Amino acid sequence: MVFQRSGLTLFTELIRFKISLISTVSAICVFILAAHHIPAMIVPLFLSVFLLSAGASALNQCQEKDLDALMTRTKDRPLPSGRLSLPAALAISAGLIICALYMLALYAGTLPAALGAVALLWYNGVYTYLKRVSAYAAIPGSAIGGLSGAIGWSAAGGGLDDPRFIAVAIFLCLWQIPHFWLLGLLFADDHRRAALPTPSQTLSDRQLALISYVWIIATALTAMLLALYRVISSAAGLLLLGA
Repeated sequence: MVFQRSGLTLFTELIRFKISLISTVSAICVFILAAHHIPAMIVPLFLSVFLLSAGASALNQCQEKDLDALMTRTKDRPLPSGRLSLPAALAISAGLIICALYMLALYAGTLPAALGAVALLWYNGVYTYLKRVSAYAAIPGSAIGGLSGAIGWSAAGGGLDDPRFIAVAIFLCLWQIPHFWLLGLLFADDHRRAALPTPSQTLSDRQLALISYVWIIATALTAMLLALYRVISSAAGLLLLGA
């Protein structure tokens, strides 16, 4: 029983369970907004998106094993701590990703599966690399939020040229940027130890905080687009989202 609990803990740490769950919930919420109801296929869709997020997170930890070992916040993760080998982590990641894309294609269709593959390539192939060379990688990296929403929207049969989806995608992209930058401000010492470029290297803490505040206000104001295009018609829901 102790071994089983230890193995489960190792797995949840590798896939960053909470982050994967949040990403999945975002896609599912957009799916519900597009479908206007909750069909039975929401269960396999939830599972497939979660598996894709989990696989991408596991692959990211494989890619950043050396960086994680240098930072206090991440040095106890499965790979840098030596509790899991790199080949085992890669096998887990590959298994999750293959299952996820197969399930997306089977239950949601070709387009959601293709968007899932694009999201994976953008996160693990573009953003993960940009983090090492640019302090402003979070800006192009925020496209992951829009891609997550695109999976949910297309799975419900919605067109990606629909102005309602574009409004949702803008909202999902914008909120991620202050999130990443404030994390960079909070863990600036860790990032310096790992030689990761951050905005705090060229901006003061006050400047970075003010810029992040502007992004936050922009995100809240963007929520108004969801009312303009009637994605959300409830005043209470709109106020809650803006808050």
